[in-house]
Amino acid sequence: MKILICGVSLMGLWSCQSFKANMDLNGLGDYARSLETELAVNPPKVSDQPLPDVGSRGLHSPVPAELHLDLPLERRPLQRWKLSVPHMNVVGELLSFPPVGGASLGPSYFYYFHPEGKPFTKAILWAPGFGVSDLAFLFIKRFFRTELESGWAVLVWVPPFHLERQIPGKAPGAGLISPDLNILVANMNAALEELRRGYGWLKSQGYVRIGAWGGSFGAANLLRLAQDVDLDHLAVMIPLLDWNTIWASRPFTEIRREFQAAGIGSAQVESMLASISPRYARRPNIPPERIAFLVADYDQLTPLDITNGYMQGFAKPDGLKPVVWYFKESHSTILMNGAVYRAYGEFLRSMR
Repeated sequence: MKILICGVSLMGLWSCQSFKANMDLNGLGDYARSLETELAVNPPKVSDQPLPDVGSRGLHSPVPAELHLDLPLERRPLQRWKLSVPHMNVVGELLSFPPVGGASLGPSYFYYFHPEGKPFTKAILWAPGFGVSDLAFLFIKRFFRTELESGWAVLVWVPPFHLERQIPGKAPGAGLISPDLNILVANMNAALEELRRGYGWLKSQGYVRIGAWGGSFGAANLLRLAQDVDLDHLAVMIPLLDWNTIWASRPFTEIRREFQAAGIGSAQVESMLASISPRYARRPNIPPERIAFLVADYDQLTPLDITNGYMQGFAKPDGLKPVVWYFKESHSTILMNGAVYRAYGEFLRSMR
C-alpha cells in the first residue's frame, strides 16, 4: 500500500494534488495495457444492432423486472470477511444466486451482515467499486460498522470477476471490461439484474426500508437501479457517471487507435458506452434530499465538472437538492480520508 504524505506549502499542496490525480491515471494505464494485450488476440467488436440515442434523457430506461422474491439460493457462513461491532454479535453469511439468464458470469454472490437474535427492519444494499478486494475490506468495513451501529443490516454485492468470482491468477476485476463492447454492455446489464435480485431478496426477508451505498462503478449501477425500485435513500461515492470519460482518457489513446483501425468509429463506441452510463439516464426515483454524493476533487475517472453538472439535474424548484461533500482526494485515494466515513455516518443518521 502506498503511504501518502503531502506538504502544507503552496508547492506541497500542488504536488499532493498532482500525485493523487496521477494515481488515477496510473491505474487507468495499467488497465489499458492489459486491454492492449487482449486486443492482440481478440479484435475489438461492437454490435450491429441499432444504436441508442445518446441525446435522449430516457436512455437505458429499462422496464422493471420482477424482484425475484422466490429465487433459489445457497446460504452458508461467511468465512472470508469477519466483522466486529461493539455490543453486537454480528453474523456474516455468504449468499449465492443462480446465474442471470443470457449472461455468462456464473452465480452471483452477496455478503450478508446482520445482528444475531435481533432482527432489523431496515437494510443497506451495498455495491463496491471496481477492484474491490480483501485489502479494501480494511477500509470499507468502517462503512459497514456505521450502518450496523445505526440499525441497518448490510447486503454487500460481490461484483463479477472479484473475490469469489475472481479469475485465478488475475487481478481483481480482470475480465469484466472487454474489447468486445457487446460483452461489456451485457456484463453491466447483468450486474444491474444481480443488484435487483439482491434488492428483491431483502424485500422477501421482511425489510421495510432498503437504502443503498455505492462506490465508483458500483455507484453507477445503483444509480441505474434506483430508476425503477423504491430505495429509502442512496449514497454514492466517486460514481462512474460516464464510461466515455475512461474511453477519452490519455491512457486509452492506443485503445482508441485499435478500434479506429478495425473500422469502428468513436461515435459508435461513445453511443454504446453512453447506454450504460448514468449521466445520460433518468434520475433516480428518490427525493433529492435523500441522496448523498461523496465527491473527489481530483477524480480523473469522473472529473468534477461532470459530477457537478450531473448533480445539478437533481435540484427541485422548491430548493431541495442532494447532500454533497467534497474531498481533496482522487478516485484512488478517497478511502484514505477519514472525513469520508464521518460524512457518510452523518448522512445515514439523518435518514429517519
